[in-house]
Parts: sequence; C-alpha cells; structure tokens
Amino acid sequence: MGLFTGKYLQPGPHLFDDQALGGDSRFIINGTFTQANGLEIPDYVVYFDGENFSPLDLEIPGTSSQSGSFISNLVDDLYIGFVGAGNGTYPTVNLNVNNGGTAKSYPIVKITRSGGTSVNLTRLANTRTGAEVLFDYEMADGETVTLDFRPGRLNASSNRQGTIFSGVLPQSILVDFFLLPGINGMVFHRVEVGSPTVTATIEWLNNYWSID
Repeated sequence: MGLFTGKYLQPGPHLFDDQALGGDSRFIINGTFTQANGLEIPDYVVYFDGENFSPLDLEIPGTSSQSGSFISNLVDDLYIGFVGAGNGTYPTVNLNVNNGGTAKSYPIVKITRSGGTSVNLTRLANTRTGAEVLFDYEMADGETVTLDFRPGRLNASSNRQGTIFSGVLPQSILVDFFLLPGINGMVFHRVEVGSPTVTATIEWLNNYWSID
C-alpha cells in the first residue's frame, strides 16, 4: 500500500509487487503528485525501486500530462505525453573519459553553477560500469559541488554548505564509483531554469598493476 494525498506520494509496505510487474528492479510511476516521499517531482513522473524514489532522467518540455496515471516496468515500451511544443531530451554520454592505466581509478568530480535562476542536480552515472549517484540537491549561484570517490576519502561537499550527503539519495552507488581502464562514458543530468552555466570536471590518476 502507498499513501497519495492529492499532491504527495509516499511509499508504504508492499507498495508494488515486482514479480507481478515483470520482475524488474525499478518502475516508472506517473500521477498528479509533485513530491514523492519528500523528493520534488517537476514532471509528475518518477522512478521507484521498491523502497526509494528517484527523478526520471528525461527532461520533458512544456507541461507534462497529468490526465490519468500508470505504473510501468522498464521492459515494456512507454509513451509519456506533455502539453506544449518541443522535444523531450534524454541525457546521452556527456563525456568519454579515458582511464589510461591498467587498473580501476576512483575519480574526483567537481560541478559548478554560475548565473541562471536555479539548478537541481539529479544524476551522475558511469554508463560502462552502471554505477550512478542520484541527487535531490539545488545548487546556489557560484556554488561548487565536489564528489570525491577515492577510498578512505569518500565525500560529497560544497564550498557553500560543507558536507552535503543529505542531498544524495540512498540508492546511490558511492563506494564503487570508479573508472575502468579504457573509455568510460560519463552522464551528468540536472534540471535548469533561467539558462545557468553549469560545468563539470573530473580528475583521476592512471593506476597500473605491477608485479613486485
């Protein structure tokens, strides 16, 4: 069961039976809610993994449709309507990062916002490993968010707020976010209002296996 108040969606015990919906580990839910368990949902569409909600990594132009609701697994085709003109956009590989070493490397990622009205961080992913970090974090103008994935130094911090683990959703993969040797496709997704400038940089060491 789950609780829907007309505006907010909250999970309850046995909200969905994943076997009945195809056995996938994640579903897409649409409705008239604007929040899901405290997470802001601008397009009335959200991922749910059985315990936690996360933003859909699809940016819908105009106003997304609120007529009716659906629950879909990630196996079937899914069509999402919206009111207005334009094209929905799905984040593709923003940057191909080449780890020139022979061993995996744990990077440092820095994200900076300048200008605009608002920036809400939603997702950072390595498409090669499948590891992703999910956010519900609004950046201030002039703010830099630093994600340090190095073992023993793991941290999510801001030059304005200090430690910001509260803005990282619980289903995120932090401990095992690394670059494999060779090309790693990095995806960075955010919701922007007012045309801000957002830059992301990544630092890593080329590590090598050796025989002593």
